[in-house]
Amino acid sequence: MLWTIADLQNAILEIIQSKKGRGYRIFVDALDACGNPGQAYTSPPALQVLRLLSKLSERASAEQADVRICISRRHFPSYGASEPETLNIVVEEHNEEVVQRFVRAQLQDIVDAGARQLVCLKIRRYRISEFRWPQSIIARIRKESPLSHNNVLHIIEEETRALQAGASSLNYGIESIIGKTERLNHPDAVLLLQIASAARLPMTPDAIRQALAFRDGHQTTDIEQWEKSNDGWEAGERFDTFLRQATCGILEVYRKHEVDDTVRVIHPSVVGYLRQERISPLIEPSEWEPQSHCALLKLCLRALNGCLKSEDMFPFLTYACEHWPYHARKAGKLVNGLDIPTFMKRCGMRRGLEKKVIEKHLSLLRLCNEDSIPREELMALNFVDESDSMLVLLATHGCTSLLDMHVGTCPICKNASNNISEGPYRKGMVNAMVMENHETARWMLERYTGDKIDSLYGEKTLLYAACYSGSIEVVELLLERGADPLIRSPGRSAKYGYPLHVAIELGGDRVPLISKLIKHSSEEIFRVKCRGGFNALQRAVRCRKRMKTLPELLKQTPQELAEELTGLRDKRGLTVMELIENMCDEGKPNAEEMEEMVYAWKDGYPLSP
Repeated sequence: MLWTIADLQNAILEIIQSKKGRGYRIFVDALDACGNPGQAYTSPPALQVLRLLSKLSERASAEQADVRICISRRHFPSYGASEPETLNIVVEEHNEEVVQRFVRAQLQDIVDAGARQLVCLKIRRYRISEFRWPQSIIARIRKESPLSHNNVLHIIEEETRALQAGASSLNYGIESIIGKTERLNHPDAVLLLQIASAARLPMTPDAIRQALAFRDGHQTTDIEQWEKSNDGWEAGERFDTFLRQATCGILEVYRKHEVDDTVRVIHPSVVGYLRQERISPLIEPSEWEPQSHCALLKLCLRALNGCLKSEDMFPFLTYACEHWPYHARKAGKLVNGLDIPTFMKRCGMRRGLEKKVIEKHLSLLRLCNEDSIPREELMALNFVDESDSMLVLLATHGCTSLLDMHVGTCPICKNASNNISEGPYRKGMVNAMVMENHETARWMLERYTGDKIDSLYGEKTLLYAACYSGSIEVVELLLERGADPLIRSPGRSAKYGYPLHVAIELGGDRVPLISKLIKHSSEEIFRVKCRGGFNALQRAVRCRKRMKTLPELLKQTPQELAEELTGLRDKRGLTVMELIENMCDEGKPNAEEMEEMVYAWKDGYPLSP
């Protein structure tokens, strides 16, 4: 039965008047749903209920009736100072610990302690304050037999992808919050959702509030002045309420004891829902993620361009300094439509502001908790320093589109593309390959205008570096432009010496490089020895992934060279057959299979698939 406000009032009055001697506890659930479905967060009936309950509570107290009222609602406060004063209990502050205890208890009967710990660690990485998602993972793990770490990882990754894709969003009432036909029509609603869903780390309410100072049409250079203007927002409850109301309750201010408040979507699956449903006419679901990163990048660049010259840092400027390269990479080709700031158009302009941007970015990255950002971003600190140019920073982070725009407007960096032997262009290209930003490395190589393709840098050739990083398309481009696989990289860090030996030793996704390198070389490539004194065949027998690498090498090696190559000796004086025989005597894995394989190849028999 549905009650009206009058029904509720009469029921409580009856309790107060006729049942004074007994204690009553009244629970009002789903206050958010009070009123019209599409106006759950702004409708007057919800506020009327709050005021009514407050007056009745005061009357019960005055008449010494033991009546207490508990209200369940999704968010608080919805009406700011208009609300009666209440004692708020934030469930999220207590629920996560309970969920973690539940997870540990449910996993107790799983024998593999490593698997139990792995599940707990993975689940803890997400802000899970409910039981449904962990329960789904645990149920699947219980069905797996035998249980292995790989099985556990596969289950968690699969469930996580489903969570992020919005598979469980309907369990949290997203459709009822937004409505099947309702659109988010507030001018800042979509932008707020984009900021929160694309943020590198959950942002504080102050950071999101200040981000609005740099939206389209604003030229903010003083954040304090903006906050005092008609367009600005003051910190506190009023903005928190606006944040929830403008986004139909999809965003909430998440509070936890002794931790900064952060703005998050009400559940991780909601971000997946945003990618699937057209919640606003302003954006297509398929473009939600790149457009969100692009929107946040625009805000970051405007903040850097307008406010970094001042020494005063504020929350959003700090965020912008640290994370703008991440958003540039994730925005992809959408960056091409941006008007990049002056400091990024030309190095050395505006009193070297680009240097300050680089310095701030690196200094903040060094302060990061290793668990808070991906390992590859922390790795970038090993390859970029304060003296490097914007070109090197963009290449290292894999910001291909932004790099294209920068080189197109900066004469210094454009001229650097003539020199691949040394300098920023060479360093940027190598960094891009090491960081596995293969698209960026390919872009830089395509625009290289010089001819010294085999020059050494750090005592390595580009071809060696590309093979080491697994940049297959870059390797192909280098070979097409005449890179020589027989030029040795003499550096101590280039312990394999030749590109072919790198492809053999590391195996995996580098196995396809074997045929490409052999195709662009002479027979000498089979004879040259690495620093350890092994030729290609000996290297293949000794490598870790020999059962994948050796067959590919034998297929690409001319059979007429078999007698010669099997007779070559390594640094210990052993031929490849003697090396395999020793491995057989030592009981090494796959040694007998290799022996049969090499004998078959030597005798001219086709290798089994």
